[in-house]
Amino acid sequence: SEGAVLVEVPRLDEVRETFLEIRSTANERVVTVLKILSPSNKRPGAGREQYVAKRLDIFSSWTSLVEIDLL
Repeated sequence: SEGAVLVEVPRLDEVRETFLEIRSTANERVVTVLKILSPSNKRPGAGREQYVAKRLDIFSSWTSLVEIDLL
């Protein structure tokens, strides 16, 4: 009979969050930010608080925010 195989996966200490900015060709102003949501954006804690602060900055400007949630 075959037994389970235990595999250890290294954990990254730092998670890099990426986004895409769309800028106006006329003045290089950011007009849209495209963000793919990650688990850290949705769970309570420092990651969520940081993301909410970034959202508020975007909402208080003329920039549009597109959020994509694949999870």
